[in-house]
Amino acid sequence: MYINKVRTPKVTAVDSNGEKISPEYYTVKYPKGRKNVGTYTVTVEFTDKYSSTEKLKFKIVPKPTKITNLTSISKGVVVKWQKNTAQATGYQIKYSKYSDFSKSATFTGDCNKTASKALKYLSSNTKYYVKIRTFKSVDGKKYYSSWSAKKVKQRSSK
Repeated sequence: MYINKVRTPKVTAVDSNGEKISPEYYTVKYPKGRKNVGTYTVTVEFTDKYSSTEKLKFKIVPKPTKITNLTSISKGVVVKWQKNTAQATGYQIKYSKYSDFSKSATFTGDCNKTASKALKYLSSNTKYYVKIRTFKSVDGKKYYSSWSAKKVKQRSSK
């Protein structure tokens, strides 16, 4: 998750028997950066009896956001959330009549323009489950945060 600090994941090497290999038999090379959302490759170079090179990848994803309010409106629900533009370019709202989000709909929008969205044409007198996540596009690939906790709103017949 994005924390505005350089990330240095710990590497522990094991052999084919699952035994831990002593760090004296390998070196770890980290790429520059490792702070922004994206995928990074760590190179592990083994020496002596192991003599090989492994490349491992890790991801940094955007910080998640959370829903702050759900309000019933005529023919819909307004979703409000914490605006999070640090390392996020967009958001997805998923909503459903079912708590497991089966038969759900997803709305995708721009993170920098708003922190609320009206979901319209919803059935009256029905519970709706809503959750949100942020994403950032890097080199044509989207990196998603985890989903927020789901919120429930009874859509009244207003």
